[in-house]
Amino acid sequence: GDANLRWLVQEAFAAPLPSSWSEHTDEEGRVYFFNHVSQESSWSHPMDSVFKEVIEIVKAARRGGGGGSGASARAAEAVQAHLEAVHARALEQLEGWSGPYVSEAG
Repeated sequence: GDANLRWLVQEAFAAPLPSSWSEHTDEEGRVYFFNHVSQESSWSHPMDSVFKEVIEIVKAARRGGGGGSGASARAAEAVQAHLEAVHARALEQLEGWSGPYVSEAG
């Protein structure tokens, strides 16, 4: 069942922010996240979507695998492939970005 995915949920809660993100609290005490590269803010942790996708991949691998150690190996391979795709997308988004720059004025 989903009970053995608890470790993944715990990982999601403990996940550090990517280096271009920072965590803030608004005047009402709500936590939000700010991306210094895109200058956008979000109520969701920037890694939430990645963890949700990984959970779905693991569930799909389990459904299609019929169980056993082969299912675990297929799930691990699927997760690795997905994380590599996410990394490639992140690199594409950073393409063309450069900086930070320090001015002579300070």
